[in-house]
Amino acid sequence: MKAMGSTIRCARRGGAGIRGALLLRLMICLGIGSTASADPAGTDREPRLEDFAEAIVLTPREARSVHTALIPIEVHRGVTRADLGDLRVFDARGEPVPHALRVLDAHEESGPSSVDLRFFPIVSSATSTGLEALSLHVVRDGSGTVVEIRSPSSAEQASRQAADERSSTRPERIVAYVLDASKLEHALIGLRVELAPSEGDYMIPLTIEGSDDLTRFSSLGSPQSLVRLSYAGERILQDRIVLPAVRARYVVLRWGDEPLPAPLLRVTGELRGERAAAELVVRRLAGRRHADDAQRIDFDLGGFVPVDRVRVALMEPNALVAAELLAGPRIDGPLARVGRETVYRVTTDGQTLESPAVAIPRRIDRFWAVRAQSKGGGWGDALPELEIAHHPHQLIFLSRGEAPYTLAYGRHDALPSTFSSEEVLGFLSEQERAALPRSDVDASPSRIVGGETARIPPPPPLPLRRYFLWSVLVLGVCALAIAAWRLVRDVRD
Repeated sequence: MKAMGSTIRCARRGGAGIRGALLLRLMICLGIGSTASADPAGTDREPRLEDFAEAIVLTPREARSVHTALIPIEVHRGVTRADLGDLRVFDARGEPVPHALRVLDAHEESGPSSVDLRFFPIVSSATSTGLEALSLHVVRDGSGTVVEIRSPSSAEQASRQAADERSSTRPERIVAYVLDASKLEHALIGLRVELAPSEGDYMIPLTIEGSDDLTRFSSLGSPQSLVRLSYAGERILQDRIVLPAVRARYVVLRWGDEPLPAPLLRVTGELRGERAAAELVVRRLAGRRHADDAQRIDFDLGGFVPVDRVRVALMEPNALVAAELLAGPRIDGPLARVGRETVYRVTTDGQTLESPAVAIPRRIDRFWAVRAQSKGGGWGDALPELEIAHHPHQLIFLSRGEAPYTLAYGRHDALPSTFSSEEVLGFLSEQERAALPRSDVDASPSRIVGGETARIPPPPPLPLRRYFLWSVLVLGVCALAIAAWRLVRDVRD
């Protein structure tokens, strides 16, 4: 009987051990199978039109093999990637269309950028300073280049000067300068005027006129000024004159009754290249004071908006502020220093002068700030505004499929599928590329497709594999503990 009981207990012990081992093995197998089924391989399918947050309908104006469109600022604010990677073009059937992106900026220009211009003073002792009161004598060489500009009669000038000296009246003075632009191959877009060193401040309103024959003159834009002002340790120097792409043979600079504070030393013409620079897209934003810094004004661009130029527009009259520009991806994080500028808004003789926009290396930061130094009174009561500008992106896409086409954007998991512009335009000749318009489509207002949920990634999946393996481990330990307890109990029995 004892032998039989011992045999039974051994059998029980063996059965318990076998059952525990089988149970543990079964749970591990179930765990592996469950985790495998819970973590299937991703499909990685290309998103469809309805998967994007918003869309814009693009209707071509004419039949072309390649169409172009300018990316509006709403797209920059609506994408989820700074590189516009979650942007797609679909045809009328919802099929994707090959597309490319390129920035239309000044780097596409070619040709010279600046040249020194010859200039000739116009001297008069008359009380009138207008060029219409002067009779000019122009001498040209065979190529049409100005050789000399002088009054009609040297004898008359000498007689007039002698009379002025005898009567101690107003001596002859320079009332204008004529710039020779007759040999320039590209349009003038600006002038740099350099005066000889002198003491004191000045603000000289200039009138700029153009002429092809120095007989008939036409105004070139609004009056501008040469400025040098100092205040509170800061200095304003404005020696650049902006021109509206002048093609005139001669440019005339003239001013009021007061003479220039110093002789003219040099005039440098800024030339537009063979390819016109793309016009800037400009936006002006209002800001708010920072909660912890009264001299810091914060601005929210609303998304991944590129910035190539920036200007701080003062609202307070007669203000001069040393400002620091800051930018970054998060308003609650550290902002990087972009630069330091002296900004101003000064009114004198009925003319208001404002600091110009400053070109910066392209930045794509949503949040910007300007911080003023305390000297000079800071911003005052009226908060400044931020004027941002960027060269637009041009969308290039093939006319595959049926029109109209749809530009869709805003998808959290869309990966870039953009071709390079060379790949899309590779089959076009140089002449055809140069003839591509900036945009040849009519764009509709943006419409909601998938809505905001398309931009927001779903919450991460539960780590089922980890949970199941831990559960299997715990259950296995419990099973082994139960088997060991039974074994101990059977031995005692």
